[in-house]
Amino acid sequence: MKLAAAFGAVAAAGVLTFASAAGAAEWIATYKGVVNGGYDATGVFGAAGSDLSGKAFTATFRYDLTFASVTGSPTGEMADFAVLEAMIYIGDGSYDFGSGFDNHIQTSTDSLYPNGPGYVYHAVSTDFFASPLFYFLESLTLAGGAAAPAFLGQAVAETAIVNPGDGGPADYVGFFSIDSNFLGSGANAYGDLRPESYSVAEAPTAGVPEPTTWALMILGFGAAGASLRRRTVRA
Repeated sequence: MKLAAAFGAVAAAGVLTFASAAGAAEWIATYKGVVNGGYDATGVFGAAGSDLSGKAFTATFRYDLTFASVTGSPTGEMADFAVLEAMIYIGDGSYDFGSGFDNHIQTSTDSLYPNGPGYVYHAVSTDFFASPLFYFLESLTLAGGAAAPAFLGQAVAETAIVNPGDGGPADYVGFFSIDSNFLGSGANAYGDLRPESYSVAEAPTAGVPEPTTWALMILGFGAAGASLRRRTVRA
């Protein structure tokens, strides 16, 4: 009986693996750069009261277009409610913005500036305000010029983000804010972000079951069936 149960558990695990492998692909957009100016009173990214200016940051947005409202155009795509997770890493700390109440993704081969490359834009925000002593406000927004494809579900190698006006890093298209107050115990962190590179890759997912997994699944189902047959005979 214990052996049959063990095989059954393995079979179930194999089925779950196969099910997750059959799910829709998820994508991860990554921005890297420097904090132009910022302050952390929360202690999330280090000691409370730290100056974040000059620190390197990495921000990631994970999204699944299957659950998004995607609007196509000749030059790009725009998706609402697509963000599944948004993270920012600064120093030794990180903060999870979750999926947010409002989010937006857009990419285009047309430039926002004359003679510049295309642009990408990701934003996620949450705004919950009940009273001056009970609220939670946060946002993470990043955008910039990038010579990238205009399709959200397409891989993009790490690409430098430049300001077409001067050929340098785009230093005005990023911001994050964390501001909360619960019965007087409020804290906040914020920063202007200067993204310097952008990339997109398909998120790792469970692969198709290997032959050994299939074999264990078959053995598990067989053992479970034999156990049920023995119970019927004894009865």
